[in-house]
Amino acid sequence: MIKKLLSVLMFLLTVPAVQAQQPEVESAMKILHSSTRDSAKYVACLSLAFYYAENEYDSAFIYINKGMALAKKLDVPICEAMILSAKGYVYMKQSKFDESLKTFQQSFSIAEGTESGNSRKAGGISYSNGQV
Repeated sequence: MIKKLLSVLMFLLTVPAVQAQQPEVESAMKILHSSTRDSAKYVACLSLAFYYAENEYDSAFIYINKGMALAKKLDVPICEAMILSAKGYVYMKQSKFDESLKTFQQSFSIAEGTESGNSRKAGGISYSNGQV
């Protein structure tokens, strides 16, 4: 059940339903530059990566790389999987379908191997940063 839920979550993260509005981008930038919490910075990077994925690919990759570094520092594999999803989405938008597929496969592989303890930790990151 958890694997199916993670798969659905990963898919939904790669298809942003609504582009972020300018105030949300400014808020994410503020969090990224002023927060002392790596978890808050990670969520800001993920949001910015998906925002810029629509048409500013170089900027998207900047935030993907920052987000990946934070995910590794936080040692939360599901966060690594989520940021890889953003990377796969950017490759897809660029019509780099082979790279996109490889990246999504890597993301799903990490998500499937994630232990439930790390899933809860990732959920706590999302929840606590949603209140910022």
